[in-house]
Amino acid sequence: MDDDRITRGGADAETLRTFLDRGPILAFIRDDSGRYLYVNRGMEQQFGVLAADLGGREDSAWISAVPQPDSSVQYWKIVRFPFSGPAGARFVGGVAVNVTDLQQAQERLADSERRYRHLVENSQGLICTHDMEGRLLTVNQAALTLTGYTAEQVVGRNLREVLSPSSRQVFSLYLERMEHAGSDDGMMYVQAVGGRELSWKYRNVRVDEPGKPSYVLGHAQDVTELREAEQHLRQLAMTDDLTGLLNRRGFLANGSRVMRDAVEHGKSAAVFYVDIDGLKAINDDHGHDAGSTLIVAAAEAMKNSFRAADVLARIGGDEFVALVIVPPEDVATINKRLKWHVDKFNTTSALPYSLAMSIGVSRLDPETSATLEGLVNEADTAMYRQKRINPEMLKS
Repeated sequence: MDDDRITRGGADAETLRTFLDRGPILAFIRDDSGRYLYVNRGMEQQFGVLAADLGGREDSAWISAVPQPDSSVQYWKIVRFPFSGPAGARFVGGVAVNVTDLQQAQERLADSERRYRHLVENSQGLICTHDMEGRLLTVNQAALTLTGYTAEQVVGRNLREVLSPSSRQVFSLYLERMEHAGSDDGMMYVQAVGGRELSWKYRNVRVDEPGKPSYVLGHAQDVTELREAEQHLRQLAMTDDLTGLLNRRGFLANGSRVMRDAVEHGKSAAVFYVDIDGLKAINDDHGHDAGSTLIVAAAEAMKNSFRAADVLARIGGDEFVALVIVPPEDVATINKRLKWHVDKFNTTSALPYSLAMSIGVSRLDPETSATLEGLVNEADTAMYRQKRINPEMLKS
């Protein structure tokens, strides 16, 4: 650099050289042919012989990684710029700033983002994001695999569209909770490809970032198999193993609900109490397998005689009940239908014994406050009145 006096607010060339040599910025000047005219002390110390290589770059700004003696790496942001000197001479100037901390922070951020993406994409948990209106922004692979959808099929669609009807009806309430409370948890039921309903236990939170629209980060666990197992266990607890009908517990649970509905809507109902006649004698003469055969036959006759909406149960060894919501005049028709199916079994079974039943009926008057158990007891009493007509049947 020429030592002639250069004025920059009173500073001469020596002052400028001292400033550049002792300052944190590295600087160089080369002429139009590429020959270095000036390299400040920091440039020499940090880059050494690499200074000549820096001039060969075509780009005007870049990051250079410089190995250090202790095996670490420093990162320098290097900016090169042309300028004209006296008499139109052309030069290239350059400065470099140590950006090691910034570069390392960016690398740590990039590593963190890669790990986060890896975690989300490979997590067995079900992860998605959606905007505050419910439109899906991202869905991880575990959720896609479980539902059978592809990312192209769901990203951009509203989450409401892939929910089962029960969850779809309350989805707007969910969005309101996310908007006002910032988080929500509970059960959400998703419609998978093929129609299977999936049960997801979720915990979702709203994410607010300065200057950006809020969105929801959703995390869910699939509990479909657990829910189905629980339903199966409940069904087993309320089902008779031999006939597949409800047991006493199942009858009282389901029947009470049906009866409450009948009373609320002013409908008539009836309870049939059915007992297999002579079952003890058949067990004694032909063995308990024969008795089981008749119990199953009686259950089939009842299934064929009553409707799918009626509540049927086996509540004892040879005792059955049925709750039906029908007008009083239909009771006789049901009795005839049940007798027809019993007769059909006896004429087609070719067994050395036959199926016979005693039936008692009680009726619900919607104007009364009768209970289901009360109606069952009334029907039981009516059934025993029928048995007394034939004393032989009392031996059963």
